[in-house]
Amino acid sequence: MPHATAYGIVAVQALFFFLGGIRDNFMTGKVIMPDEEYLQSWWYGVPLGTSETHSDRMECTANGWGTFIGIIALTKIAVALTGGKTTLAKTLGTLYVLGNIWTIKVFLPMNDLMEAHWTNKKNNPAMENKGSVTPFCAMLAIESICWIVAQGLVTEPPKPKIH
Repeated sequence: MPHATAYGIVAVQALFFFLGGIRDNFMTGKVIMPDEEYLQSWWYGVPLGTSETHSDRMECTANGWGTFIGIIALTKIAVALTGGKTTLAKTLGTLYVLGNIWTIKVFLPMNDLMEAHWTNKKNNPAMENKGSVTPFCAMLAIESICWIVAQGLVTEPPKPKIH
């Protein structure tokens, strides 16, 4: 995969996170992606389908989260579009990979919490589990691989010289 392609993937993926940050600030609770109502119900602590009528406390939390992911996304886009050849860009790329690994480590156990929530007959008598953070974690894993490839940390082995 050429470096430009890897940086392109990172920039496009970061654009989605940036748009998510805008949504979390200006359209908090708005469902856009398939099955997102299940995740928002769990995150906002409201009955299914009522994420747009969450509390002021959850509005504040969502706005803070949206601002955070939006700023991180903008820095990722800036580093990717500059080609990532400077020491600062390489340092940031490394920090993004480490941050993604940590986020995946922290988020994956949430699947068990959501499973318990959705399969709890008191919370949801007729529904199977629909919430999962696995796709989000997969996006972060793909992004991390692209950062590693783009930074040139993984290269093709040298071809043997035939005399």
